[in-house]
Amino acid sequence: MTLDLSDEARSGAGPEGSARLFVAGQRELLLRHPQITAWEGPLAPVLGAATSPEALRLMAWYAAFEAERVRALADLGLRAVIGNFASGGPDLKLWAAFVPALDAAEDHAGLLGLQEHGAPWLWWLTGAFQPSDGPRPDLATPAEGPAGWTTLRYRLVRERVLRPNGLERLSIVITSVRLDRSTLNDPRYPTGPWRALLDFWRLHDGADDPIEAWRESTDPEARDPERYLAEQLLWYDAELQRDPEVLGAAVGIVGADPERADYDLAGTSVCERLYANPGIAGSAASFAPRVVPRGPEPIRLTRENLLDRRGFDEGWIVDQGPTQELAAPLGWRLRHVSGIADRLAEDGFPACGRPFATLLGSPDLRPLDRERLLGGTPFVWRVAARTPFHLALEQTLTGLVPGLSHGFSVRVLAEPIVREQPRAVYAPDLAASEVRVSVWVGDAPSFPNAVEPALATTGWLGGAERPFGRYGEWRVTFDSPADPVTVRLEIRSRFALPLAVWHILAPQLVPLDVAAAEPTTQAAL
Repeated sequence: MTLDLSDEARSGAGPEGSARLFVAGQRELLLRHPQITAWEGPLAPVLGAATSPEALRLMAWYAAFEAERVRALADLGLRAVIGNFASGGPDLKLWAAFVPALDAAEDHAGLLGLQEHGAPWLWWLTGAFQPSDGPRPDLATPAEGPAGWTTLRYRLVRERVLRPNGLERLSIVITSVRLDRSTLNDPRYPTGPWRALLDFWRLHDGADDPIEAWRESTDPEARDPERYLAEQLLWYDAELQRDPEVLGAAVGIVGADPERADYDLAGTSVCERLYANPGIAGSAASFAPRVVPRGPEPIRLTRENLLDRRGFDEGWIVDQGPTQELAAPLGWRLRHVSGIADRLAEDGFPACGRPFATLLGSPDLRPLDRERLLGGTPFVWRVAARTPFHLALEQTLTGLVPGLSHGFSVRVLAEPIVREQPRAVYAPDLAASEVRVSVWVGDAPSFPNAVEPALATTGWLGGAERPFGRYGEWRVTFDSPADPVTVRLEIRSRFALPLAVWHILAPQLVPLDVAAAEPTTQAAL
């Protein structure tokens, strides 16, 4: 849904009503993508100079619109990314009229979005990198790094708007950073997307650059502009790392349409260099646990549950890639099928796509869903998919008492939805959701094509055995061997579905003869 906010404001429409109608018009889209928890709004209006009464009135209207959009999304259990002002704007004096939106965002865990574009370098107009006769965008605390009029402008907003108004808890996200045209640029230098700057870069000596790239060679033909751009982005990232209130920046544009081909980074070495750099968050080969929202405590094993529960109890997850879209609770291993596996192909199973998965706590859920999905537990693991998929969540344990009987159980809510309005309609084929719980001997059982026999399994149970739309329990019992064992939950769907989610409550592994079992079991990945 598109909305021209300048026209909307001038039409006499109330900002609160316009915001509610905008969110209502997006409702189907919001619910179709449960893996997205924070949403941007329509393009911010072009405001003009702070000396214009019209600009001040329009900013006040936009602030009321964004504040109400924050509240409307919060009613759905979602967060808002407010602002997303164009690079170099708005006039700093206009921010006073935007404080109501900033207040609402801070109260509802929202984010302030800002765009930061510059040319012919990302550091141009920051700190000392600007015309000698121009005003410096200085900060009161220079140790926090230079500020800028286009890039690193967020530091001016933080110091001159957020801190004076007591809004220091509000997080910032740079929704777009790239080389781009700028009306604030020095006329001595070109401006535009990175591909339009290649000839200028090759002739630039780089002696005063804050990076080393151009200092190694004076031969223009030997210079690699893609490396130069990558190092500019790494410079920008290093500046962001100084400021914990900035969550990150979206680099533009990767996969641009033909009209924006001069911005496109897809297929270049820029992405490869960024991904390979250990300083970029999420680019390392192994991914650290990410808190949602509290930190991990030492493993606490009890007779009531022998599993490592820090993920489901404390909210920590381990990302399975750099995008934070596929994550397992801490202490668990997540595996999924890509494409076609031999055994699945034999069963007529289609090629598998990539699901989404993460932990959710009470603040992440819509008010009406909290009791239904959490049931008194602190966190629930959500899997969402629009394509056929097959994944497994497993944990390996050593030191179980040999010969002692144990019970492994998981509660799963399957909702393979094919239509939501006027009411939720579940897939008519009961194989649209199949869940299996099993226990295997050893610390690395094969997946998905089983070679060794399972120690215990429920077999695949679909909608006929566990009706869609309400929690069901999958449970197996087994006598523990002397070797390590791996407990596994598997979920798969054979169909492409418009809106399909699975919610999993904390699995349980319990000695059936509790009095005879001491909680000495060690969980390991």
